[in-house]
Amino acid sequence: MISPYFKTKNMEDQFNDYLDAYAREKLYRNAQMRRLNPTEAEALLWERLESKKLYGLKFRRQHPLRKYIVDFYCHEKRLVIELDEGVDDSKERKLKDSERAELLNKLNITEVWFSNMEVLNDIWAIQDKIMMIAEKLPKKCRE
Repeated sequence: MISPYFKTKNMEDQFNDYLDAYAREKLYRNAQMRRLNPTEAEALLWERLESKKLYGLKFRRQHPLRKYIVDFYCHEKRLVIELDEGVDDSKERKLKDSERAELLNKLNITEVWFSNMEVLNDIWAIQDKIMMIAEKLPKKCRE
């Protein structure tokens, strides 16, 4: 079955210009499953980000970018927000995170990490940090 992402004529629409043209359906199913089963911190942060609640910025959650799925993505600012449960500190996980950070850097996407505990303990401070970072980033220009 062909993903609905591939049914648009313009592959560089406002949300999908970094998706792999040959991404597997499994990636999209995994993203959908993650959206259906958020962590407590993800759900709390999403309440603050959805429907352009944070200063009019549109965020998508559990969004595929190339071969990765990021927690939150604002295309307008090229901003990725990741939440870390702090559970998996393995060398393999650190290598994957490093590879992903390198790819996002090449794509001129800023990546910001917060721990789940930071979000749960002080969501207001997290909102302020996100907004300060977003204000410093230029809007994405159409290419």
